Amino acid sequence: MELADVQVDAIKASRMVIKGIERRQTERGVVEFAQAWRCVQAGTPLLETSRERFFKQSGEGRQ
Repeated sequence: MELADVQVDAIKASRMVIKGIERRQTERGVVEFAQAWRCVQAGTPLLETSRERFFKQSGEGRQ
């Protein structure tokens, strides 16, 4: 995929969030999709999301 009109939204340590527009040609014409991508440097461990943290703390993440 390719993003157009890309803007860096946030940078912290080895992570960044970029936003842009994905454009696709369809039989009805060009369709645009807003995208936000979280980019992580290869080899960097992924952080827990706030949703994962919430369920872990509430006890619902346990099996």
